[in-house]
Amino acid sequence: DLPFAVDLNQGCRDREEAALLIEALEDFACRLVEQPLKASDHEGHRWLGERVSIPIIADESIRNEDDLGQFHEVYAGVNVKVMKCGGLLQAQRMLRFQASQTDSRPFIKVLGCMSESTLGIYTSSVLAPLSDVADLDAPYLSANDPFEGFRIIHGRIERDDSVRLKGGLSLG
Repeated sequence: DLPFAVDLNQGCRDREEAALLIEALEDFACRLVEQPLKASDHEGHRWLGERVSIPIIADESIRNEDDLGQFHEVYAGVNVKVMKCGGLLQAQRMLRFQASQTDSRPFIKVLGCMSESTLGIYTSSVLAPLSDVADLDAPYLSANDPFEGFRIIHGRIERDDSVRLKGGLSLG
């Protein structure tokens, strides 16, 4: 009964398969679908976005600020990843991006992550207030994260004053 998002990771064979899958998700509490088609298939994503009610979010299709400026109209939003776009400054620019005034729909900005340690996520998390959704769960998906100092407690990001190596050694 909880709302959720689905990252299809370019897994649909074609736009028709993606449309059928996404239409099935509409009966549940799915809030957004990320990257159903190949990264280069912008026209397929445009077609899909015109046919389903769940917002389609770009991930691999939009890697940096130039891609965002060129293709933002195709998608209902973008997943910005510090490691993907080239750093904090570039991610900040992407999260501050404003769609044209003629575009009346909201543009959803997700702050995401790759397979990163607490050190990377701690750094990325300073940009969370600029996003609509923060998906920074990577440290929870790794059994060998050597760092501590970042947590998600009841849906809220909590950071210590600094990141430490487990065992107490401070990095700053």
